[in-house]
This record gives sequence, structure tokens and C-alpha cells, in this order.
Amino acid sequence: MGHSEEPLSQHAAGARRVLFADALGLPLTSLRRYQPWPPPSPESPPEVLPPAGQLPPAPYLLPGFVLPAPGQGEPERLARLRRAMVELEEVLAPGPAEPWLLRGTVRVLNVAYRKAVHVRASRDRWRSYRDHPARYVPGGSPDGGLSDRFAFSLPFGPGQQQEEEEEGAEARLDFVIRYQTDAGVYWANNQGKNYSVVMKGLAPPQGSPKPSGRIPL
Repeated sequence: MGHSEEPLSQHAAGARRVLFADALGLPLTSLRRYQPWPPPSPESPPEVLPPAGQLPPAPYLLPGFVLPAPGQGEPERLARLRRAMVELEEVLAPGPAEPWLLRGTVRVLNVAYRKAVHVRASRDRWRSYRDHPARYVPGGSPDGGLSDRFAFSLPFGPGQQQEEEEEGAEARLDFVIRYQTDAGVYWANNQGKNYSVVMKGLAPPQGSPKPSGRIPL
């Protein structure tokens, strides 16, 4: 059986024609006008990004209390604990990984095996508050078991600073420490004035002392 050739389409079989624009009554050239980009407004400066690999400045703390100097030694601390039973040992500056978390340690006199330490904290100047349990630090006391060390962490809250700065205030934490045993309940409250820490969102001005890992209050 023979093979029949399929007919070509008219586009393939017909001769090709080339038409110019002027033959159709169209212009050979056309002009287009472009508007340049407007210059940046001085009221909205461009965002300045930190160099690659460099984190933005972390918030820093302004404590409203003074702690005993760490160089006084353990005998002086034990003497204070025998009088007050509990005291705030240190407050740690926030780290870059968790800039909105305040950490610290508490020392208590070891008067009973069963004990609990809570930090009562407020972010609205005691209109409300919350009790945060402190964690026992095994082997954290250097005095052979005469006292115990507990660690705590308090969240400032990422949105708190922005909300309060809009009202002309700063992000702030007020707190006291409760030490509870079968023998009684004891408080550390900065001699009745409570402990307060203010969080600032920018690095301190040049020339100002920068806090280290431990805040020497």
C-alpha cells in the first residue's frame, strides 16, 4: 500500500511576505518618556542594617538596688543569712540569645530539708503579679551545706518594652523573694523597698560603664 503525502498547510506552502510599518501607515519610530525615581524623603531615612554576622545591640539593665560586694566572703554572707534567712545573691545581665530574660541566684540558710523558693514578680508595678519557682542548684553552695543556692529566671516579655515606651515609660520588673520551710516563711524584699530592674532597649551611650555578665549592684 503506497504512502500518500499529507497536504501542507497554507502557512507552510505559501510564500512569505515581509511588511514594514510605514507600508501599513504606522510610524517607524516611537518615543517613550520615563519618570526618574523620586529622591528619598528626609522624614523616612533608609533602614540601617548591622554588618553581616553582627547582632543588633542587646537590651541592658538599670537595677534600682545595691547588692553586697562579692569580695566580702562567705562568713559575712552566713552572718546575714542567720539574721534574714534568705537574700538575693546576684542578678545576671541578659544574654544575646535571650535578651528578654532576667536571671539571678538566691541564697538561703539551710534550716530544713524540705524547702521552696519562689520569686514574686510584677510587670505593672504590683497591679498584678506572678510567683515563679526557683530551681535548686546541686552543689552550688561553697560553705559545705550551711546554705543552699537557688536559680531563677524572670521574663520581661518581648512586647512589654514597645508598649510601655509608647506611654513614656520603660519595661520594668519589680520582685521579691519568698523562702518557705516547715519552720516558717521568710522574705527578701530589699528592706521593704522591693527589688526593681528597668530594661533599656538600646546600648548605653559611649563613655557609660557597660554591665558585665554579673551586674555589680
